[in-house]
Amino acid sequence: MNTRLHCLNGNRVHSRLARFRNPLQGHPPGVAILAFTEVWERMSYYGMRALLVYYMTKQLAFSQSHSSMVYGLYTAAVWLAPLPGGAIADRYLGQHRAVLIGGSLMALGHFMMAFAPLFFPALGAIAIGNGLFKPNISTQVGDLYPLGDPRRDRGYSIYYVGVNFGAFIAPPICGTIGELYGWHWGFGVAGFGMLAALGTYQYGRRWLPPDRLDRAPDDTTLRAAAPGLEWKKILALGAISFCAAFFWMVFEQQGNTIALWADSFTNRHVSDPGDMVSVVEWSLHHRFDAGTNRHLAFSGGEKSRAFLLRQTRDRRKYRRRSLYGDDRRRLC
Repeated sequence: MNTRLHCLNGNRVHSRLARFRNPLQGHPPGVAILAFTEVWERMSYYGMRALLVYYMTKQLAFSQSHSSMVYGLYTAAVWLAPLPGGAIADRYLGQHRAVLIGGSLMALGHFMMAFAPLFFPALGAIAIGNGLFKPNISTQVGDLYPLGDPRRDRGYSIYYVGVNFGAFIAPPICGTIGELYGWHWGFGVAGFGMLAALGTYQYGRRWLPPDRLDRAPDDTTLRAAAPGLEWKKILALGAISFCAAFFWMVFEQQGNTIALWADSFTNRHVSDPGDMVSVVEWSLHHRFDAGTNRHLAFSGGEKSRAFLLRQTRDRRKYRRRSLYGDDRRRLC
């Protein structure tokens, strides 16, 4: 009996080590494709956003109030466009065509940003492209798993790691190139990042789920779509969205007011007072601060999730012990 328990414990330890070495083990390969696609897409989007307000105030000579108004309208369009974009994909285009069209519009918009007369049409193209791209790539993560599959939450966590990593590397890459070599080069790098996202997506398309337009709803989906249950889900999502809106209102200020404040009131020069011959001075580009929060989310998100899952398992074990007590031990 002891030998059998030892073997079982050894198998559990081996499986845990295997999962630690390869977090994608047991998941469809399409999760990695979608995550890598998001790495490049978020690098493109947040790389352009890291330059946007500075480009308006320093290159286009917009006033701070004018640039903030343009930034606010552009951000509002980016967040509202997924509503019609998702509806158009569900009814007419399908997820795959919507992603390709939306990504192409975003790449075109980033390249158009390199030409000052095309500034406002470029912002419109990026917002419309984002409305087609963003909702239809995230829904494919859920479509990779059967309904009720417990791996789905983990799959979204893997996907979100790609989102945060792409947003983290965007300001140092596009911001540094834009500051050292010119604004248009920074926008061009963002455009090539979007092309890389489209290439990654198209390469891995054979591992992605089929379009919802091409699939007939099964009996499980029809039973789950009860009118009362659907309305409860819609109300719950509405409440969550209402609360999350206040967070994202503050979050989006890092590309506007926080960026302008950091540029005007932050001392980014560090010197060595001990060197009497020459002073070593290092200048930190103000584009780097835009990726700090994404680094924290990237490094701490999985740790927080693992801690919460461990706490949940411990509570379940304690609850089972308190319910069954010694009877459960005798049954074993």
